[in-house]
Amino acid sequence: MERDAVSVRSARGQVRRLWIRLSLALAVAAALWAGGAVLQWQTHEATVAVAGRIALVERQREGVLRILALAVAHVEEGGPESRDRLVAAARGFERARLAIGTPVDAQGVQRFGALAGEVATSKPGTAEGNAALAALVGMGTTEMPAALDATEAVLREEIRTLGRREALQSWMPSALAFSVLVIAALGALRPGLRNLVADHAALRTNNDAIRRRNDELEIRTRNLSLSAALDPLTGLANRQSMHDFLSRILSEDGGPGQVCVLHVDLDHFKELNDSHGHATGDAALKRVAEIMNARVRRGDLVARVGGDEFVIALNGTGPMNQETVQRIGEELIAKIREPMLVSGADLRLGASVGYAFADEMTRSADTLIANADMALYEAKRAGKGVVRAFTGGMREKVSRRNAMIRDIERALEEGAFLPYFQPILSLETGAVEGVEMLARWAHPERGLIHPSDFMDVAEEIGLVDAIEARVLLDGLDAMAALRQGGGEVPRLTLNASARSMRYEDFAERLTDAVQARGFEPGDIVVEVLESTFVTGSRDQIGLSVEKLRRLGYSVFVDDFGSAYSSLQMLSDLDVNGLKIDPALIAEIDRPQVRQVVEAIMGLAQALSLKVVARGLETSRAARRLSELGAELGQGTEFAAPMPAGEFATWLDGRRAAA
Repeated sequence: MERDAVSVRSARGQVRRLWIRLSLALAVAAALWAGGAVLQWQTHEATVAVAGRIALVERQREGVLRILALAVAHVEEGGPESRDRLVAAARGFERARLAIGTPVDAQGVQRFGALAGEVATSKPGTAEGNAALAALVGMGTTEMPAALDATEAVLREEIRTLGRREALQSWMPSALAFSVLVIAALGALRPGLRNLVADHAALRTNNDAIRRRNDELEIRTRNLSLSAALDPLTGLANRQSMHDFLSRILSEDGGPGQVCVLHVDLDHFKELNDSHGHATGDAALKRVAEIMNARVRRGDLVARVGGDEFVIALNGTGPMNQETVQRIGEELIAKIREPMLVSGADLRLGASVGYAFADEMTRSADTLIANADMALYEAKRAGKGVVRAFTGGMREKVSRRNAMIRDIERALEEGAFLPYFQPILSLETGAVEGVEMLARWAHPERGLIHPSDFMDVAEEIGLVDAIEARVLLDGLDAMAALRQGGGEVPRLTLNASARSMRYEDFAERLTDAVQARGFEPGDIVVEVLESTFVTGSRDQIGLSVEKLRRLGYSVFVDDFGSAYSSLQMLSDLDVNGLKIDPALIAEIDRPQVRQVVEAIMGLAQALSLKVVARGLETSRAARRLSELGAELGQGTEFAAPMPAGEFATWLDGRRAAA
């Protein structure tokens, strides 16, 4: 019995020890499970936090693009609203950097924000604003993406470190196997494991999305950088890219003659746009860009710097001479001049070229481009379609031209452009048949200036319309006053520029001015230079001629014989007469010139056109032209151009003598 009692007590002790051991095992298992859960939770939270910071890097990339877009919009549009948006975007960019808390380039971000502030406070269109924008775009497309890439790399390394930590914790499942089996029966770990798996799956999904967005941002950043450097129409470099390229190669200490800039301007491109439309014009520009790209060498650069202006930088590996560059320019002109079939239209363009070499005194891109531009101006003054090299004397010419521009603008304000009048007489009877109204500039220092000395410059700066309108209205007023004073006003001849004739409402505006002063279209002759019909934009000018004729005006072709006239041109135009080019009149005694004038007379007779011999300076020339068949004459042989008052006196004396 006593032995049985001992056995029972021993069994109970064993059971108690088993429960104690089980309890200890459960306690150890619970402690291990709790420790593992804490470690896993900490690892999970750290991973989520790093993923959030990677997302902030993504927002920083978008912030860079947003700041660049807002800066471009502010420089183009200006205004408080665009400035405030730009400032707010820069501040948000700085706050995001602080939230990331990893080695984003703090000084770079501050410089980027400061540049954004300079753009925001600058006036649109100023050199300072454009310079700040260029620096901002350069930093936003190079330094900032690099800093953000470095930051993302650091964060991704942190995620990889957390992954290795999880691998080190992989021994815990085997150590917790018993407790997992025990506790699994109670279902204690099931919700936690399920949530942990779900969180890891979500983290992987977020990481994949972040990676895709990063790839998209890299593509967008590259595209933005590319678009900022290229002309969108032709794909050539733009003005800023050309400036940067020249600045770089000039700073590389290339010797004299190693760098040359050609400035190319298309001749008559505006007329092409007017007559064929902008779509055809754009296609022609693309074709010209292809021609230029095909003519340059590796290491050179072609840029489109204006509507129809191009700059070519020749970066020679050895000295280039003027003969080489002259040949390149002439080859370009010849290729551009070839017939060009674009959008079904047979186009014929021309080009003028000016070029300048870099030397010891020319080490800046701006100066080199300006020198080439001066040479281009001389090429266009020489008649277009030629190549000119820059010389030191051109600076003085440009200085004089700029002074003339200022004088023209001042003369318009002060009313210094005056109408002068030169009579037109019958070569047979000597009767006054008409009077031509001419423009003269009463310059305070240079005296009376002929239109040939200032109209080209006025045309270039867009003021020829204003001068023409001022002289026309003042001249009509003077002739109206002469008529009201009892004088008999002969038929009045007016000069119309090609620019004016291209306006669709030119005939209507002229009629309003004429009739408001008591004249009728039948009292007026409109003269248009022959070159106007030869050099392009014939369509609208031809329509203006037709409209003038329908309204009752007479239309004469002025300086006939100075360009490449043709029977086709005259047959297409409904004109009343011709004025022979004074250069032919001056050499009428030369047999070849006499034959040309005889041909013009025969052509006029065949087409029933009146002929006016302009520039008659001697009675001999007047007799010769009369013998050849000219009906009317004009020149200093009869009277020089004179102001309205002198013309009225001359007219009275002429009629009294008659």
